[in-house]
Amino acid sequence: MKILKLFGWALLGLFVLFLVLIIIVAVFDYTTDDMKVRAIERTTQPITEECVSLFCAYLDKGNGVPVFEELLSGITDTDIILLQNCEESYIEKLGSLFESHNGYFSFSKRSPVTISSNGKVSFMDFSGLYSLSAYSPLEVKKLLLPTDTNWFSSLLSSMPSTQILEFQNNGKQLFIINLDNVMNDQWESDDINTIRLEYIKTSIIETLPQDGYFLIAGNWQNLLPGQSIMEENNSGEVIPLNWTKTGWQWVYPPDELIGYGVLASGNVQIKEVTFLETTSKKHPQAISLHFCLE
Repeated sequence: MKILKLFGWALLGLFVLFLVLIIIVAVFDYTTDDMKVRAIERTTQPITEECVSLFCAYLDKGNGVPVFEELLSGITDTDIILLQNCEESYIEKLGSLFESHNGYFSFSKRSPVTISSNGKVSFMDFSGLYSLSAYSPLEVKKLLLPTDTNWFSSLLSSMPSTQILEFQNNGKQLFIINLDNVMNDQWESDDINTIRLEYIKTSIIETLPQDGYFLIAGNWQNLLPGQSIMEENNSGEVIPLNWTKTGWQWVYPPDELIGYGVLASGNVQIKEVTFLETTSKKHPQAISLHFCLE
């Protein structure tokens, strides 16, 4: 009887702890603005040059701060930097590396407890999209990509999202889009990938001015058009060739099936591309390029 009573109290204690956790997560969710972009303004300089340098990278938490610092220390003169999965704690360090750049941060992971698609649990994992720019954009906004997770599971997984930076360049509209199309197989259905790609195409690309200049960079979470599935057991999602608008161009590491790359509109001239890595070889996916507006 005494053992049963202790067991009952233990179950009650676990239930109370679970309720407390739910309340904490719910309050945190209620008080956090999903659509907010935190801006750090350091310059009001508009883009006046025809050619711009851009760097993008997905920051894997497992690589550690030294790898992160080594990778970014060599690109401090880059005009625009797009980072995905950037931990909130990195913002101060980024400010010291890019002292003259504006910074724009928005959450994609913001829960006290996060469960990844492979079941890994992490605590206080606050990270998201961080865009740095040596020029002042006209507007920066965040968009959430579609998801079919319920309220509770959305609190425990990453939220797919984009940041859209709009610039004016000598009468030309330039849109730089920072993308993290993170997928969570544990919570989402199989057809959400198709829905999300359709949203990117019809609700983002096709709603912006069609004579504008576009670069969409980051984590597509799909094999990109032109890549092949070299592994027989690879069942990854593929963006079909006819998904890309006529004349648009893809930039991605040629030998890696990682779903990471840049999509540029046909009126953008890609002048130079470098795929970066660190001396330790434990590097995030990283691309550096120069582009010009026709």
